[in-house]
Amino acid sequence: MVMRIGINALGPLAGDTGGKTYLVGLLQGLAALQTRHEFILFLNSSSKRLFRDLPSSFHIFEARIGASRYTRIFAEQVLLPQWMKRVRLDVFFSPTNAVCLRTSVPQVLGLQNVLPFFDNRDEGWSRGRYRRWILP
Repeated sequence: MVMRIGINALGPLAGDTGGKTYLVGLLQGLAALQTRHEFILFLNSSSKRLFRDLPSSFHIFEARIGASRYTRIFAEQVLLPQWMKRVRLDVFFSPTNAVCLRTSVPQVLGLQNVLPFFDNRDEGWSRGRYRRWILP
C-alpha cells in the first residue's frame, strides 16, 4: 500500500536551529529509503529554498503565510486541516511540538521540547501556556 504522508514544516526554518537540522536530516533519510510512499511537505515560502533537491516522491505544499508565531499557529489549527483534506493524506507527521486539533487524519507528533512542563521562565508566559495546553 502506498501512503500519502504529510510533514509539517511551517515553523521558522530560516535560522540555524535544531528544528531545521532535524527536519533536513529526516527528509534526507526518507529520500534515501527510495520508498514508493509519497511525502507532502507543508512549508512556508521562506523555507522553500531549503528543499529544492528532493526526489519526485516529495511534493511541496507552499503555504503563503507570514513568519510570525501567531500566523503559524493559526495556519496549523485552522488552515492545515483543510489543506490535509485537500491533498488526501493518509497520515500526518508534525515535528513541531503541536498537532492539529480538528482533523480526521491520523497524526504522529514529534515532541522535541519538554521545557513547557517545567518552570521555564525564558519561554514567556503566553508561549509556555499555549504549549502546556496543546502538547497533551
